[in-house]
Amino acid sequence: MYCSPSVLIRASSPVSLASTARSFNTVNPKTTFILEMVYSATAHDIAAAIAESLKPRHQGSSSQLKELESLIINGINDSTSKFSTLGASLQFDCSSWGLAVSVNSSPPVSIKSEEIGSAFVDIYMDSNTVSPTLVESCVKTWSGEKAVALASSLLGQTEVIDETLDESDVFEDSTGIAFKKSFSGLELIGTGVRKRALIKVYGIAMYASPLVAQATTRRALHDAARSFNDLAPQTSFVLKFAHSIGSGENKPWSTTLSYFSSDSTRQPKILVQISGAFADSLKPRHEGPDSDIEGLKKLIGEGVNMIGGHAIKGTVFRFDCSKEGVAVTVNGLTQGTASFEGLGTALVDVFLDAGTVCPSLMEDCIKRSLDRVAQNGEDVSSQGDSQLPRVSSMDFTTMHSGTEDSKSSGSKSSEYDEFLSFLGKDKTNTAGSSLTAQKADGDPFLSAVDDHVKSLKDPSTGVTFDAKLERNGLYLAGVGVRKKSLVKVYAVAMYCTPAVLKESRSQSSLNKAARSLDGTAGEVSFVLHMTYNVSGGKIASAIGESVKPHYNGHPSHVKDLEKLIIDGVNKKRKGQSLKGTMFGFDCSAIGVQVLVNGSSQGTVRHGGLGEAVVDVFTGTGAVSPTLIQSCLQWEKCVASLA
Repeated sequence: MYCSPSVLIRASSPVSLASTARSFNTVNPKTTFILEMVYSATAHDIAAAIAESLKPRHQGSSSQLKELESLIINGINDSTSKFSTLGASLQFDCSSWGLAVSVNSSPPVSIKSEEIGSAFVDIYMDSNTVSPTLVESCVKTWSGEKAVALASSLLGQTEVIDETLDESDVFEDSTGIAFKKSFSGLELIGTGVRKRALIKVYGIAMYASPLVAQATTRRALHDAARSFNDLAPQTSFVLKFAHSIGSGENKPWSTTLSYFSSDSTRQPKILVQISGAFADSLKPRHEGPDSDIEGLKKLIGEGVNMIGGHAIKGTVFRFDCSKEGVAVTVNGLTQGTASFEGLGTALVDVFLDAGTVCPSLMEDCIKRSLDRVAQNGEDVSSQGDSQLPRVSSMDFTTMHSGTEDSKSSGSKSSEYDEFLSFLGKDKTNTAGSSLTAQKADGDPFLSAVDDHVKSLKDPSTGVTFDAKLERNGLYLAGVGVRKKSLVKVYAVAMYCTPAVLKESRSQSSLNKAARSLDGTAGEVSFVLHMTYNVSGGKIASAIGESVKPHYNGHPSHVKDLEKLIIDGVNKKRKGQSLKGTMFGFDCSAIGVQVLVNGSSQGTVRHGGLGEAVVDVFTGTGAVSPTLIQSCLQWEKCVASLA
């Protein structure tokens, strides 16, 4: 990997390295990767492998992936022996205007796209990098005082000031997006990420006065941020988009957005106004007339139009909330203020009330405040928190919420409302600060899941599983045991979304819902607790053999899955999977993440593999009949609330 000094100076951690390497600007115009082949493969295999790695990270047209494959194939065929690609050198120059490809120093050929360059950087730099050793090498090389001094010296020789980042930047953990520690006299209170299923839609930062920074409970934070008095006149939210919501026709986002998904994703066509996405979050919270919200919608829409009608990955929205209303800025361009009483308070509520659309923001704000208190030795016992419900790790009722506004048109379970929730919409009571989420889509089941879910003990092995899976917020569906002859090999638990739990009428309906990883399910996880001593190789082989009949892809993909299991056992247990070893399999539309004792070993990124693992545990011939029986107990909950 080759890059400018502005990247090197921030290469001391994987998160800051990744964020800076993909943030193209005047001092970091491009990031380059050179691949030298040490194994002979066909041009088609090399091109397909690179395109496959780019596919889940690239939000543009699929035709660009085909174009990239064609450039690689033509470049290799024109400059190497048709019998061997050993020693071939492939260069990829990533920048804000696209991706340039060169093979064996041939003249580069480019694909022009606003986000393909950043997406290509993500292949090697994001949390699921295809080359962990590259990231480790970068961080090791450019960490330490001497390395930083050298990078600073090199940066000084460029005679250009990087105005986009500085040493005080704070990186949001999940997305790697950088935020300033302060601006316009306001302090950074906290950061978070807005998620919809597996997709990280935007990173968010909240800025306010020092008074708000002192709040150490959710209630105190909420009340201080919306007080708008002399000590806290303004609260601002900065949203930086981490996901381009694009169409198959490469029109990422327009004021009136056409969201077309390719047939391969089986997602519906949705037409929605981006300005309405944020504005509709305000409707149940704003006590003023709808015309107030229409004023805000107009400013957002005009802002998007001013930047070309598209909002792609990296687009920045800023909302300054005060007693006067809400000021809107898009990519640094001020659009004006929606000057309506109560509108600023309502927007603060979107992010900070009990029905927050972004729980991670609330949690980070409180954590940072408590850290300040700990450093200063202050007493926080007077800041009560009893009246505000606990913030959950994921807001599933928001994800499935339907419209409550009687003036809205369309069905309660409309695709329009589901898509609005993807951008930030939530439905809550407006009765005060102790808000609770409303029943989603008029369906009491989806909002009753939190009350009903509980930890479960597998009666055969005595192993107990938690009610929620902390790493992704999924709910415990059921538990069971995997037996081989008379041997109890492992206890197993399945975790999923409420939408899957609701389909627990039968094994077939459960399986159908759980394997819809690009739709209803979003993500399904299985946790295996070993109750029998067996080597890593044997458990990996056993799981691989179970997956093969359900998977239509290349057999090597299953071998990749087995390898991650073996590698994890070798690291954690020196090759032996002893009693108590925990395996995790997070199944999604892009593949399967493998965890051993809570530590991620990596993700096998192949479409269809996640569905195959789901079929192992929920499909015909499921390896644990008792798991199925346990999951089907949710039908009683569904029936009782019907």
